[in-house]
Amino acid sequence: MPARDVISWIVVLALPLSAPLTFIYRPAEPSLVPLYAWACLAYLGAMSMYLGFFAWNAGLALGGVARVSQVQLLQTFVTLLFASLINGEPLNPLAFAVAGCVLLLIVGARRAKAKSPRSQGRETDA
Repeated sequence: MPARDVISWIVVLALPLSAPLTFIYRPAEPSLVPLYAWACLAYLGAMSMYLGFFAWNAGLALGGVARVSQVQLLQTFVTLLFASLINGEPLNPLAFAVAGCVLLLIVGARRAKAKSPRSQGRETDA
C-alpha cells in the first residue's frame, strides 16, 4: 500500500477515537478556549500533521531515507531557536547540552560504516 494511502487510512481509522476524546477532554468552560484556538488545532492537524507527511515522504524519496531522515534529528535545534524567537522561551543551557549530544550522535552515525550483509556472511562461513 502506498504511503499516502496508509496515512489517509490512519486518519480515517483514528477519527472515531480522537473526535470523542477531544469532546470529552475539552474544558468545562467553553470560553476558556477561544474559537481561534480550535481553528489553530484544526489547521495544525490538517496542514502540519497530514499534508506535511506527503512533503516529508517526497523528500525521503528524493534524497534517500538514510540520508534525509537524519535531518529530522536537527529539529531539536530549530525548535529551541523558534521557541526562543517566537514564544520568548528562555534559552536553557541544559537543553543546548542535550541538543549538542544529539548533534554528536548524528555526526557519529554519519561517520559509522555499516558492514554489508555479504561481508558478514563470508565471516561466518570461514
